[in-house]
Amino acid sequence: MNVETITSRQNPLMTHLRKLASSRSYRKKSGEYLCDGTKLLDEALKWGAPVQTAVFSDGVDIPALPDTVRAVCVSEDLMRSVSPMETPQGALFTVALPETKLPETLAGKHYLVLDGVQDPGNVGTVLRTADAFECDGVFLVNACADLFNPKTARATMGAIFRREAYSVTPEELFALLSKSGVPLYGTALREDTVPLSDANLSKAAVAIGSEGRGLSQQMLDECAKTLKIPMSPRCESLNAALGGQGTDKPLKASAARLFRHAGERLLCRRGRVPPRRGHRAAADRAARGKIVGKRRPYPRRVFAAGAAASHDAGRGLSDAPAQYL
Repeated sequence: MNVETITSRQNPLMTHLRKLASSRSYRKKSGEYLCDGTKLLDEALKWGAPVQTAVFSDGVDIPALPDTVRAVCVSEDLMRSVSPMETPQGALFTVALPETKLPETLAGKHYLVLDGVQDPGNVGTVLRTADAFECDGVFLVNACADLFNPKTARATMGAIFRREAYSVTPEELFALLSKSGVPLYGTALREDTVPLSDANLSKAAVAIGSEGRGLSQQMLDECAKTLKIPMSPRCESLNAALGGQGTDKPLKASAARLFRHAGERLLCRRGRVPPRRGHRAAADRAARGKIVGKRRPYPRRVFAAGAAASHDAGRGLSDAPAQYL
């Protein structure tokens, strides 16, 4: 592997990287987007993403690069000056923008729609969740955060290289869903709202609104029905990314297992049950937490929630575990 060394902040490549990090229009014009981190680079190479250039700091171990990838070594100071992250991971790389063409019809059964979700971290986390649960595609409408923003790409943890996502207009989305026979449901509160566990999601697209205003009226007008996740009345709402996760029942079972293991960790400390492998770090973190307004340790509540969540995991989010959270 041939490695170049760059020392100047005014080098054309360094200027190019800064523009990729900050400008959506520049990314579109240049046909590239910027990612950071060796783990993300490894995922990009693993899934055959068209990596163009890799820039790394002295002493950072990076995956083996194909001969087609330009490799550049820079100092840590120079890396900090071009990285879009507050805590650079020691590696940056550029990837060619994919030529994503909207299909004529949708062959899958499960889709997510993001309506004006503007936080890059939320958009990336939703795409990562969609990838984890084999969602067939994600649609971005109404000025969502750029899918190819470096912070969005980082939050996907590699899902951006393998999961289909489309930026479309509302009209394009509605026409495609109608043509494909896929009903559209929205996450909002109105007279026809039903609990998520009562909805038939065997074939559906679920729309999640922006962090501040929720779903747009245009999107609500097209929804066949609206959904809610039952939870404690003390909690006003869920983060947009968590709302996307709630549309997949397997996630509820995973949450139940996490709470159960946290409770078991507490009992283990009291000598009542043998320790289990897995989830120990999460349980330890929960055990060290505090409930707001309470002085007692968190695990008592965690175990109570775990018992209820474990019992009800198969039938979705219930009000029983929610009252403890």
